[in-house]
Amino acid sequence: MRFASGVRQLSVPKKRMWTSVGICVCTMRTMIEPEKFFDHIRNSGAGRASSSLFQRSDGRRLMMTLTDELFLPARIVYRVKDQEELLSKFQNLRCTMFDPFRARWMWQYEFEATRIGFPVKYNRVPREHQPLVLASCYLLDRGAMHVYIRSALRVCKALVFFDRHIRRACARAEYMDEYNLLTAQEPQQPLPEPEDFFKDESRICFNDIESIADDPARLAAELAAIPERTLEPLERHRLTAYYEDGEQHVKGAMRMRELMAMAQYFSDTPIKPYQLIRELLQSFDKTEAAPHKKSQSAPAAPASVILQARAAKVGRKDPCPCGSGKKFKKCCGG
Repeated sequence: MRFASGVRQLSVPKKRMWTSVGICVCTMRTMIEPEKFFDHIRNSGAGRASSSLFQRSDGRRLMMTLTDELFLPARIVYRVKDQEELLSKFQNLRCTMFDPFRARWMWQYEFEATRIGFPVKYNRVPREHQPLVLASCYLLDRGAMHVYIRSALRVCKALVFFDRHIRRACARAEYMDEYNLLTAQEPQQPLPEPEDFFKDESRICFNDIESIADDPARLAAELAAIPERTLEPLERHRLTAYYEDGEQHVKGAMRMRELMAMAQYFSDTPIKPYQLIRELLQSFDKTEAAPHKKSQSAPAAPASVILQARAAKVGRKDPCPCGSGKKFKKCCGG
């Protein structure tokens, strides 16, 4: 881990994304430009006072990974059905190594791990930090495995890598716990590890829509609360969508997570993800409509329709829950 005060620019392409609360789907219609976030960092500096919200006169620096990604810790919770097979897989993979001092398996950037599409900057890590540890895996006695990861990109790659090399009948990802705030390093304090953020399970917020899908009253109350819900520092999400929609779903969700973390970093009050996304979509629609006066941007699908469809497991070819008579994929699910 190192510190960085100015790094690469992030961009978020058009993709369907889940918000940070994990239950609101939106279609991003243009490019988000969070490079302004890094402009604040470059212009303010870590040791100078600034009139902007990015003030680091106390000597703190924003934590980044060695590969210039936002430090956003996550924990993937796997349900393990066959621990012997899982251990055998770890032993046979050349990119996993057991650390007896911390009783963990380390997933490292070498051999098989280099073949799943990491950016080229992963090959430029200083020699003294190689092999780069991508994730720490802890096998628990109760048939579970906790995988701790430092950045959003590595979450996507970890899910894909382990899904390719480990049978789902052996181990399957069930939940992901996320820390949604950016971290500033305290002067003369040890660097935090991803494990440090998830020690108190009682602080993790879990808005589990799927568990109340058959209770109309509770589901309605949950949907009504979404617009006013603020960004939770610690959240848990089911990973059902990864197995249904694939890697692209997780990529979109992780990019949205980065955006929310940056928005919260520059806000002096708790942000509301639902409201922020509505504002973004409205501004995107105006931007798109400007050069094409004759074309009208399609309105965003109501969040309630999307959520009801997901809770009821509506297929893409089923009738849309909004009552339009069209197929879900041609209407609110498009």
